[in-house]
This record gives sequence, C-alpha cells and structure tokens, in this order.
Amino acid sequence: MQRPCQHTLGHTRQTYGGDWILVSINLVLDISLVDSSITSYWKNTVLRRSL
Repeated sequence: MQRPCQHTLGHTRQTYGGDWILVSINLVLDISLVDSSITSYWKNTVLRRSL
C-alpha cells in the first residue's frame, strides 16, 4: 500500500501497528533534520552578524 505522506501518516500507522523500531528511526531522522536546520540557521545568522 502506497504512503503519500511518510512523516505524518507513517508515524500514526506504525505507532498503532506496534512497529516501534521504525517509529524510533523516523523520530531520530526527523529530530536530526530539525537539529541540522536549526544549526545551519544559527550558523548563518551568527556568521552574518559577526561579519
């Protein structure tokens, strides 16, 4: 079955399905993506202000 939205529908379906390993992997990937975006934004703003 095709999943158009992996990040939104995947979490709920896998959570209720009991597949906690895939859920934890998806959460780690989401958190790492959020952290990388925050760090890149922070680096860009700090570097631009320092220059």
